[in-house]
Amino acid sequence: MVALALTPPSAERLRAVDDFLAEAWADQASHDDRLRDLAVQVRFDRGSPT
Repeated sequence: MVALALTPPSAERLRAVDDFLAEAWADQASHDDRLRDLAVQVRFDRGSPT
C-alpha cells in the first residue's frame, strides 16, 4: 500500500467546481417545478482567492 500526500485543490480547480455547481443549480431550478418560483440566490465562493 502506498500513502500519497493529499494537496489542496488549486484556485483554478475550485473556480471550475464553483462554475459547475452554479450551472447545475441554475439547470435544476429551471427544470424543477418545485424550485422554479423560489426566490433563492445561490453563490459558490470556495474558489475566491484568500
